[in-house]
Amino acid sequence: MDICVKVENKYEAIVTELKQQISKGLLSGQIPGQRQLADMFNVNVITLRKALTRLEDEGLLEKHPCKGVFVRKNLDIQKHETVALLLYSHGHLYQEMTALVSRHLQDRGFYSMLLDTDWRQTGSEQLKEQIIRLISSSPAGFIIDGYRNFPFEMLREYRRRISSLVFMFRNHAPDIEADNVLTDYAGGGDLGTEYLLNRGRRKILFVMPPPPRLYYDAVLALEGARKALDRHRIELTPEMIIDYQEELFENGHYELLEERLRQYRPDAIFAFGDYMARPFYRIAAAMGLGIPDDIAILGYYNTQWATSYRIPMSSVCVNGQQIAIQAAECLISRTINPKQPWRNIIVEPAIVERLST
Repeated sequence: MDICVKVENKYEAIVTELKQQISKGLLSGQIPGQRQLADMFNVNVITLRKALTRLEDEGLLEKHPCKGVFVRKNLDIQKHETVALLLYSHGHLYQEMTALVSRHLQDRGFYSMLLDTDWRQTGSEQLKEQIIRLISSSPAGFIIDGYRNFPFEMLREYRRRISSLVFMFRNHAPDIEADNVLTDYAGGGDLGTEYLLNRGRRKILFVMPPPPRLYYDAVLALEGARKALDRHRIELTPEMIIDYQEELFENGHYELLEERLRQYRPDAIFAFGDYMARPFYRIAAAMGLGIPDDIAILGYYNTQWATSYRIPMSSVCVNGQQIAIQAAECLISRTINPKQPWRNIIVEPAIVERLST
């Protein structure tokens, strides 16, 4: 098996190359051992394992205990059309959604090619080159997470060459013709704030994530929170908002948070990201505040972080599984009937209630 890695991101290159080998029927049955493959790609075993795990998650490979890793049996890739996925695939929520949409497409006879659109790559020449390469390969369609900093100008330029386009989870370019299967950030912010207000919490502290990662999404959620506060005749003031300063808080420097809690004395925390609730659990314990009696804590996204705390945390669930499946179905439907009207599906969030509220 002759292998040539031309893409700078070797992890993505391994995934792409092995998929191509499988699709051409050049790789079947048991694949070479991890050390042999690592030598072929000139990477360490950790990077190689990460690529193999991705292919297992997408259902192309299967691991047999004490035997090795095999190309999945009865996988007729030759009959599969290719779908390009331009998604962020790190973190609990995004990894689960990416794996689910890939598996659902495969179950329906489509072969997915994933380009991990890491926020840190956004706008980079390498990312743009990879997107152009995917467009040039003429896949059956694209499923894209249209986060705010995505290079939308490329989609506008090449839109006529993209047969089917679905925005999944977010779309900050509504002018581009496409099907949409999106989460409702404003609705989630409204829902979570109303939930806390209905439980008698009147002094809510909203925790904003650092830009660019989730910040713009949280801005939409905060607008929803403002609407809920307005209904209860409560004004959203600057003292009710705090930025999550990752470098400080991740290293145990909580002085700013402690000072805000002493000054504002909130009876609830609404963190627009489950992971951002960590410092507040520690500070509440240090200040002798009971959860939820003295202070309720509500997160967002309902990731594994929410259940990892000593007091499991209530969270706004974005229903990522439903979004992933509907996005895949939207694209499949578009490939069957390209002239059907564009669809705009909003998947409503829901509260998952636990002990923290």
